[in-house]
Amino acid sequence: MKKGYIFLAFIVCIWSSLSENVYYVGKDGTVLNLGKSESTHAVKERNMLENGGKFYINGKENAAEGEKYKAAVMSSTMYILKEKISDEVWTSEPEGSYAVRTYDTDNPYVILKNLKIFGGLDENIIPGKYSGYLILKNEKMYHTDSPDSFSEEERVNIGNIDTASIKQIGNNYFKDKNGIYSYVYEYFSAQSKFLKIKGADEKTFQVLDENYARDRKNIYYKNKALKIKDTEGFRLLKLWNPEPEVFVIGYSKDGIYYKGKKISSTALQGKAEVIGKTIFKDENQTYIFREYEPEIKIEKRNIPVNAKYTEWILDDESYYYDPYLDVKTAKSEDFEWLDNGNLFRNGKKIYLISPIYGITEQKYDSDTFRLIYNDRYNNKIASDKNGYYLYSGDTTGWQFSEIKNEKIKLLDSTENISGNLFYNSAVKKYYFISDMYNGEVTELTGIKNVSGVLLDSYIIGE
Repeated sequence: MKKGYIFLAFIVCIWSSLSENVYYVGKDGTVLNLGKSESTHAVKERNMLENGGKFYINGKENAAEGEKYKAAVMSSTMYILKEKISDEVWTSEPEGSYAVRTYDTDNPYVILKNLKIFGGLDENIIPGKYSGYLILKNEKMYHTDSPDSFSEEERVNIGNIDTASIKQIGNNYFKDKNGIYSYVYEYFSAQSKFLKIKGADEKTFQVLDENYARDRKNIYYKNKALKIKDTEGFRLLKLWNPEPEVFVIGYSKDGIYYKGKKISSTALQGKAEVIGKTIFKDENQTYIFREYEPEIKIEKRNIPVNAKYTEWILDDESYYYDPYLDVKTAKSEDFEWLDNGNLFRNGKKIYLISPIYGITEQKYDSDTFRLIYNDRYNNKIASDKNGYYLYSGDTTGWQFSEIKNEKIKLLDSTENISGNLFYNSAVKKYYFISDMYNGEVTELTGIKNVSGVLLDSYIIGE
């Protein structure tokens, strides 16, 4: 196995043992023995496992996918390759991205024969998570989610753009020998178009983000010059809620702008700073951005400007604030986070931070309350002396709901080893949650003395 494997971000963990086997555990409890553990590692994005030079997906050997993985490792990309376009270009994982084995990082696009691929286009997406492409082929342009597949239905109106000299300046801004353009993407690509920016100064033109730019004279939103006098002082704030959506607001001494329109004539005092999701502040005041269709509002919030931000609430050493409902909760000395930022104990009370209801007290017995299960998707199972409870976002109405399945009691007196795998030392048995929503718990048979868990599906043990 090549040394470069261990440096890839998607390799979660590595175990090696001559005396242990690798097992795949299906959702129904089926256990497959994949043989002795030998240079074993898991590839997170594909639920793939390599063991002894063989590759497995969902417990079944898959040599073809293994070859694509090895090709990705040998390339300079950090992607899992899927389908081959040419010797240089493959479609890849994450979905919608493309991997170029001979990638020139100095260019914003890749030239392959008579094909140009432009990326990083979509607005309202967190940087690094772009999903759209413009394909220029035979003097025609297409907007597509995949660079190896595009049709006439995805044609883009390029107007009088000179296709021989077109270059991407950055994000949605382009130039050719005749001028500078803003690319405006509509859901139906036939309506997407390039808008020329009249009077733009090419020498001083600077892209600020997907839809804002400046030159020595103006601030632009797409192709429109805004009536802003303080162009030097114009700044952008990117507010995230919910991820990956982004609200971009601009500000200067002239006021505050959203989508190219002034939404407040009051300037922010000094440098503004985002302190959490849609919460930001200037030197004197804290604000929240509210998008009430069709009205946009900037509302003041009763939060100290020196507050610290933690996921959903703000902390000034004495209080925790709910910025959405503008309420605060006193922080006691025995304050304790129970998960990664949504559930906490404060004194003798348990609180849940919900995106709908804000900070709400949970009517549980604080002395016996414990979080049994908490995965990366924010699914939770908790218990107290009175019962068991499930939280799964909008599936449970952004609150905990009671689990009535009696099998959930099998998790009493167990230790959570990893993910959804539990061990009861008294009876020396392993259990896993086979159906979280109904509280279905299944005994894991055929494996003993588990030493490692990979991706909740692959287990190393005797």
